[in-house]
Amino acid sequence: MRTPPLDKEYLEALDFYRLFLQLITELHTKAKFQMTWYRGQSRNWPLIPGILRYPDGDKTGAEAGILNSFKRLASAQMTRPLSSREWYYLAQHHGLPTRLLDWTANPRIALWFAIKKDDGQDGFIYIIDSAYYRRDDILNSLTLIENDYYETVFGNGSFDETIKKWDGKIKAVFPDCYNARQIRQTSMFTLHLPGESPEKITPRDLILSKDGIENASLKWDEIFLEKNHPISIQIPQAYKLPLRRLLSIEGLHLWDVFPDLDHIATGLKEEIFGTNPAVSPPANNKTK
Repeated sequence: MRTPPLDKEYLEALDFYRLFLQLITELHTKAKFQMTWYRGQSRNWPLIPGILRYPDGDKTGAEAGILNSFKRLASAQMTRPLSSREWYYLAQHHGLPTRLLDWTANPRIALWFAIKKDDGQDGFIYIIDSAYYRRDDILNSLTLIENDYYETVFGNGSFDETIKKWDGKIKAVFPDCYNARQIRQTSMFTLHLPGESPEKITPRDLILSKDGIENASLKWDEIFLEKNHPISIQIPQAYKLPLRRLLSIEGLHLWDVFPDLDHIATGLKEEIFGTNPAVSPPANNKTK
């Protein structure tokens, strides 16, 4: 039997994936990136953590209020006392807005997040050298800064006294792993500390096309001569579905990223029947 030809978009997506892997390889071999982290977004949002995406106001007060409420309501479900650091990570894990921004050390996980939804929008992968956000810090001092902030959030310090000390810096954080999801996703964080002049992550755009890897102002070889600037890679919306098929063929599924029974069921349903069933069930969810 003759094998049907692959469609044009799938072949272009394969070229894109090949160039993406080439970029990752060269970041680790030619560039000076020491600790490369990746973030995938299904559309182009600013690289800021959840609490900073809300309208103007007292971000530190709002964060402290919601996290202390979370701690009060969730404490009865804990099997042991948690440190402020553990409470902060737990709140982030369950979707509360904090000053942590999620990253991964696995480029395929970042790609998965960039293409998993919003098929009508281009996806984006952002790449940083996390060593830059640990500059001038030894491990112990960085841990003290991090813990100092968490203790303050949970009422064991004063924002007014310490906000100048934090100075709006961004710190790369290696979190303790408390669950299988963090391990599967090789989770990392940047902690965006409060301050009068907050530091920002402003990536430089790279274009991955069939003609190679391009930059509007720099040639490929020149990129590696520059300071390790954050990088942004745009994924055309037409490539999202073919790339999902490709990652599935390679063995990366929804349940690999979110290892629980609900996501196993959801992932199997989406891969077999698609995300949009042709006929929606009746409102009462009963068949005739």
